Amino acid sequence: MVSLVFVHGIRLSGAAWSEQLDRATLPARAVDLPGHGTRRGERFTLAAAADAVVEGLDEPALVVGHSLGGFVAIAAAARHPERVAGLVVAGSTHLPGRTLETPFRVAHRLLMRLPEQGERLSRWQFRGVLPPKLAEAVIGGGIATEVIPDVVEALADFDVLAELRAYPGPTWLINGSRDHFRRHEHRFLGACADGRLINVPRRGTTCRWCVARNSLSWCSTRPAACRSPRPARNAVSRAQAPARPPPSSPADRARPDA
Repeated sequence: MVSLVFVHGIRLSGAAWSEQLDRATLPARAVDLPGHGTRRGERFTLAAAADAVVEGLDEPALVVGHSLGGFVAIAAAARHPERVAGLVVAGSTHLPGRTLETPFRVAHRLLMRLPEQGERLSRWQFRGVLPPKLAEAVIGGGIATEVIPDVVEALADFDVLAELRAYPGPTWLINGSRDHFRRHEHRFLGACADGRLINVPRRGTTCRWCVARNSLSWCSTRPAACRSPRPARNAVSRAQAPARPPPSSPADRARPDA
């Protein structure tokens, strides 16, 4: 049976996936990346992060990565393809570079100047954009603002398209249609050996949470899709928008994670 491995975004922890773990109908776990959650204080590197994803796997798993977790999932699949049955990459199709790096460096400097490294502001952001239960789980797992420079440095030299080309298995790229981090999604799709791009209409940055939930539901009901048949090569589709999307707000656009 295919299992699920969930990989969180920057500053977060495996607790960000508590809702998905509760709903999973397949064996599932959520990892804490180096420098995050229970591993705060460790130095973040892509090699160590990729190892964390596949650690303890007895059989190939479907790896679901959100934002930073999507980059890590790609790295894990490229370096350990025999242990990854398939990839779901949500909100992670922007090429690393200055336009991706600068906002995080600026945010880090500003937050580190605030009391408690901006912990109070971060809690307010998460409570403003996430369902209450999930927001408290995310906050309880810890908000690792201090890890941002290590992550930015690790991604600066990461050739994500080359790593994606190295993975021969099926890949689903999922973005909200209003997400500015989908900028290079077609280049990512072109790098996939067996890829499918799914856009969720009328959704922006916090769409990552609903996108991740949708991907879990899709994959949980179709575990055989990780093996056969594979997604149509380099296909593009449009997912149905979730009913009654939450209203847009300044907090929704603040992007508390990546």
